[in-house]
Amino acid sequence: MKTVLSGGTMNDKISAHCLLLQESPVHHIRSLEALLNMAKKKSKRLAIIAVDTLKEIFIGTLLPDDRKLFSFHQHDFSVLKGVNINQLVLGWLVEDRLKSMYGEFIDIIKDHLGDNEVAIRTKLCNLSYQLLNEKPEKEQEILALVVNKIGDPDKKLASKIIYILGQLLKHHPSMKTVVASEIERVLFRPNISERAQYYAICFLNQLQLSPEESAFAAHLIKIYFKFFKESIENKDVDSRMLGGLLTGVNRSYPYTTDIDGISEDNVDTLFKLVYVSNFNVSVQALMLLFQVSGKKEDICNRYYQALYSKLIDSSINSSSKKTFLLNLIYKSLKRDTALTRKVAIARRLLQVSNLDDPVLACASLYTISAANKDSTANIEVKPKKESAKVKNDSKEGNDEEADTKAPKSDTYDFAAKNPLHSNADRENLWEFILLCRSYHPSVNELLRHCWAREIFLTTETPSMISQE
Repeated sequence: MKTVLSGGTMNDKISAHCLLLQESPVHHIRSLEALLNMAKKKSKRLAIIAVDTLKEIFIGTLLPDDRKLFSFHQHDFSVLKGVNINQLVLGWLVEDRLKSMYGEFIDIIKDHLGDNEVAIRTKLCNLSYQLLNEKPEKEQEILALVVNKIGDPDKKLASKIIYILGQLLKHHPSMKTVVASEIERVLFRPNISERAQYYAICFLNQLQLSPEESAFAAHLIKIYFKFFKESIENKDVDSRMLGGLLTGVNRSYPYTTDIDGISEDNVDTLFKLVYVSNFNVSVQALMLLFQVSGKKEDICNRYYQALYSKLIDSSINSSSKKTFLLNLIYKSLKRDTALTRKVAIARRLLQVSNLDDPVLACASLYTISAANKDSTANIEVKPKKESAKVKNDSKEGNDEEADTKAPKSDTYDFAAKNPLHSNADRENLWEFILLCRSYHPSVNELLRHCWAREIFLTTETPSMISQE
């Protein structure tokens, strides 16, 4: 062994030091020092081999599985009694030395993580993950190193960090709060790239939550809104970033309590997003507002008015969120008990469907028919005028505010801002007649099916539908 250590190749020396440490770490602590010195060499190949060897030694031989290492002064000196004092003190000294050398090893990894070669940085990120996953020693420092690489210039490595952190939480779910705190620190760090911030938001909005974590879910919501408010003060927020933020809020809100929920200021921010953002972002904001309005009746009317106004957005034709919008309309119609508002939303959706592809027309018919089943206020194609009443029980604020006086006319006002004041339930639904003239057979077949099952209440089937 002495011959190998004195005259062997570098690979032979590394193997010899590894064997000595496996044989007796207490008596061969200098072999660990020698490997640390090799890891500091300027030769990248030699340094990476030494770092990889040190990782295996620390995980497989030196570090305990169930606790962190103690410094010498952290031990209880009152137990120094009896004949084994020397052995006990020697063990404490070795443990103290091992703890400091492991900290030196982490510093070496930190230095190599700044290497120009992507392959080296990737290898060291994987190595750091293994240390973090296997041993509790220096986990805070190692976690900071891993999370910091979210801002790496290489996109593949940055996205790999998100995967690594996900795998870490899969094996150690109790670290969720610690990892989220570290992500938060990086998210609000100055001079961080927008891409790194987006990756951080994507990681946070994919965290798995449980009903017992209401406080943590509320904290995540505060992070999302805090980041949004700070971002709009400095620059315009990208739609992709807004989508990630709203996804996170939508996923976290169901796990919060009424006390920990969204504040009124944040609700106003969401309404602002509905009116000024692009269509896809607006739909996600509406999805969240739907959940909030279910718990807070005071914003229910504002929500339905915002949904009603968004249906005439010209971007709906090219949006990739049509499915989400239709699902939202279904749940909104199902929950609403105001007949006038339900009919107004249904009519506006059918009006848009007449100007879009037959696919949207079929989907809209199915959505309205499904919401009309077992509902307390059914949509009628030919309503009775004497049964139609307008409920004037809300006052709208700011830009959403409309006249609160009951309408004097029975004429359907398709341009009304507030669906409650549109008189939508006082006229026949002529939108169905327009759909009957569709060139697409699927639209006609779906209409025929709806009337055959009496999904839409009417005194007679329109002539165009009854024709074969």
